[in-house]
Amino acid sequence: MMDNAHSDEVLLMRARGGDSDAFEALAMQLRHKVYGVCMAILYKHQDAEDACQETDLAAWQHLHSFRGNSRSFPTWFFTIAANKAREMHRQRRPVTLVDWTDTDHPPIAPTPDFSGQVDIRQAVQSAIADLPEDFSVAFILFQLADLPVKDIAEWQKVSEATVKTRLFRARTHIRDRLREAHDATEPHNDGSASTRSA
Repeated sequence: MMDNAHSDEVLLMRARGGDSDAFEALAMQLRHKVYGVCMAILYKHQDAEDACQETDLAAWQHLHSFRGNSRSFPTWFFTIAANKAREMHRQRRPVTLVDWTDTDHPPIAPTPDFSGQVDIRQAVQSAIADLPEDFSVAFILFQLADLPVKDIAEWQKVSEATVKTRLFRARTHIRDRLREAHDATEPHNDGSASTRSA
């Protein structure tokens, strides 16, 4: 009986030979995390589903350019998903936020940890979208796809220290954006909201 790694390598070899069923089997193993990556950027179920489909199509069409093995295939696939979702986000701003009462498709995203008028979901979404691509992809692959720093570094062709720096700066940027959003709606003594300028 073949172990999972060997089985995935066989599937990848077959997919490279034009076997769409083998490719679909590989893609299905990653579908939940791919959806989570897309949802974290788009915050809308239908948009995330569309991004998943575009990811599958792009990965299938460009499989011939993938030079890695089955171990690096998920990193390649998640990177395509992140880029597709970022592209859709740029094209579709402003977005309609996810319906948090939709129990059939619960969002994979942070939940608010403070009260007030600020919508933390929109702030996180905008902060991720505004990061440089290498930073946002590293953050998404690490936080949402659960990939180790080593794999991200290999894929981005940088050192592990560089990936850690990108993750630190991404977290700092997101935290600062959340603080700014929170401060902008913090009530003053007269009951009005602050309107801090940049």
